[in-house]
Amino acid sequence: MANELPEGARGASLDDAQALLNAAQAEGELLFAGTAGAELLDVLESRTLMGLSPEARVQAHAHMASFLADLARLRRDAGASGEALSDDAFQASLDAALRERGIDRRQLNEMEEQLFMGAPAAHKHILKYLESMPPGARLAAHIRSVDAFIMWRRLQQSSI
Repeated sequence: MANELPEGARGASLDDAQALLNAAQAEGELLFAGTAGAELLDVLESRTLMGLSPEARVQAHAHMASFLADLARLRRDAGASGEALSDDAFQASLDAALRERGIDRRQLNEMEEQLFMGAPAAHKHILKYLESMPPGARLAAHIRSVDAFIMWRRLQQSSI
């Protein structure tokens, strides 16, 4: 992943592409820090890359870099802005955003169960990471993660 440019970097200037790559690497260091982060990285690498063709692996790495760059941008742009939502309000907002994508909570839960089967610490770690986002970025970070999970699932299905 370290040598892959985020998807948004294609066609961008070299400075812009390097900035995106740097943002992805910095966010990856936050997400994958410590033992729980290392376990999460292992789970994501083994479960999202397993059985993929070489071309699909390149796409998966590029999507991971894009995912991390997007999370870094969300964190940076939100700063300390935004009002913290109550848990009920957050869950309702998340459900509404999922519905806009044609996903219900059951589908999300099934997808996460498959991805994190046997790795509850990794699942807990990514949720804790997403919850640590500034209030103004929290919902968007959760949705961006859902989009990443869906993309990895599609890559796996297309490689079958």
